Amino acid sequence: VGRTVEGLSGGLLGMISYAVVGHIRRKERAVALSSRLDASLSLDDGTYGSNDNHARAWRSGPNRDGWVVVLEDDAIPVDNFKGHVRNALANLPQTTSPVGAVSFYVGGGKPFPAMVEQAVQDAESAGSSWLIDDWLRWGVAVAMPADIIERTIGIYEGIKKPYDQALGAALKKQGRSILYTVPSLVDHEDGPSLLHNGGVPRKALRFGEPDQWSGVPIRMRHSLRGGRRN
Repeated sequence: VGRTVEGLSGGLLGMISYAVVGHIRRKERAVALSSRLDASLSLDDGTYGSNDNHARAWRSGPNRDGWVVVLEDDAIPVDNFKGHVRNALANLPQTTSPVGAVSFYVGGGKPFPAMVEQAVQDAESAGSSWLIDDWLRWGVAVAMPADIIERTIGIYEGIKKPYDQALGAALKKQGRSILYTVPSLVDHEDGPSLLHNGGVPRKALRFGEPDQWSGVPIRMRHSLRGGRRN
């Protein structure tokens, strides 16, 4: 049974649909991931670009309530990923502002690795499964309430920044917070990036199957001021 979450039509968990964002250079991996998750696939042959292709993926969800989860083609989900996603979304913590998105990935590279590491350690010490922030720092695997997608992507399309920064800014303009799971439910394939990343390792700080979803979310200590995410 789902819990009430502001931003959801009807107030219950509802349907969860999945989409994978892929590039033709990683077609085999993208197809395999979408097949594994029974997800739609938005494959860029080089004519769309990252931001437009992500917008296509968000709009591909058949549901207008519940949640849509978008994964990038280099995401590595935990076993029983969809079961853990449903449990996480059914047990979101109380927040003072409406939840705009849930990120299932917390990376150990850019931006501000020491800050993120400290936040994860604080969450573990407090027995919390959650971090909270005003910014979306990584776009590897993100869930968004289906009933805010059209409005959010409309704002996002007018923001000339990389995907994760643009989506985070669109949610921030609506006064919405971002939750992050601890541990991450996806890892990141640390292979050659389609974007320049300065050689920084792109892996989850904590990756695995959680025992439970509980605790008060731990806030990251500093707002992000620019910088590229992994």
